[in-house]
Amino acid sequence: MRGTQALNPSADVRRVVLALASGLVPEPGICSEWTTDHLKVVRAESVSPWLYISLKDHTDVGLDPAILADLRQDYRASAIRVIQREAALRQLLVAFDSHGIPLLLLKGAYLGRFVYNDPALRPMLDLDLLVRDEHFEQACEELERLGYRLSVELDPEEERLLKLPRVYGYSGSPPEFIDLHRCIRSMGYYELRSDILWDNAIEGELYGCRVFYLSPELNFIHLALHNLNHRGDLRDWVDLALLLRALNPDWDRLIALARSLGVMRPLFWIFHELSEDWETRAPADLWAALASYTPRPLEDRVIRGRFAYFWRVIARIERLDGWSARARYLRKKLAAPVGQPDTGSFERLTDYLRSKVTLFRRLWRRG
Repeated sequence: MRGTQALNPSADVRRVVLALASGLVPEPGICSEWTTDHLKVVRAESVSPWLYISLKDHTDVGLDPAILADLRQDYRASAIRVIQREAALRQLLVAFDSHGIPLLLLKGAYLGRFVYNDPALRPMLDLDLLVRDEHFEQACEELERLGYRLSVELDPEEERLLKLPRVYGYSGSPPEFIDLHRCIRSMGYYELRSDILWDNAIEGELYGCRVFYLSPELNFIHLALHNLNHRGDLRDWVDLALLLRALNPDWDRLIALARSLGVMRPLFWIFHELSEDWETRAPADLWAALASYTPRPLEDRVIRGRFAYFWRVIARIERLDGWSARARYLRKKLAAPVGQPDTGSFERLTDYLRSKVTLFRRLWRRG
């Protein structure tokens, strides 16, 4: 036995994931005492397909064959799900391209291809898509024409001022969910403006259609904000570690973008944890620039404070016009209504909603 370590599946899993994501060879026997509790952690952290591919040839780690078989099944299920999602994505690309609506793929839709090199290794519950602000309403109409329906009704004034994404669902089997963005907002405080995003977009082709992706530097910034927004699953940290290894961002460009977007402080905390826990250190010039930045009064509160959720609500409220709109928004947040996406699978619905309501738990636990 390894003493108390054997009683901490989360720490055991994190140690193995960290080594693999950092390009290190895992220690012999490091998984020899893994149990079904470790498997539950792996699944909860959304890394089981990637972990299976990463470990299947490391026979010396001592992983129980039954657990390896379960991981293999998770990978196969993810591969089947990718086939279904790619069919939906292809339909969207063809429709948007035919109507002259430029489409930019965010997060998992990008990472699966260009960082993981296999979309099945990077599970996701929804597609995050970005369109130009002037095409936003047209894109919404196109989604509805294709059979997607709004999953959450938003107050038009709040949506306009807060620039929230619209969440659409398609009641197939399994259902599809799409978050349609016109910009990228995070923690109720930070905004990656549409003009900067599109100025740094890279054009490509997918399924014979024109498609766009963020540059490596902007992708890192976006994923860093996403990580802090949700107090990252292991999957979110793996995203960042693998992106840095695979794409080798231009550090000067990264810091210039961070300054122009006002996100120096989030990157400071991301690199702080990457250097402490993930064997990834920022270059000296980058770290000096991040460390010399003086944060604004609200920044550390919305990023790391135990009451970060509260401060994020305050940050959003400040963007609304007038006290009546602010009071209405606050009442809704206190009531915490949950949208009811039109879906054809209760299991997928619960998975989707679970992914959206874990934020407060993570913020409280990791103050």
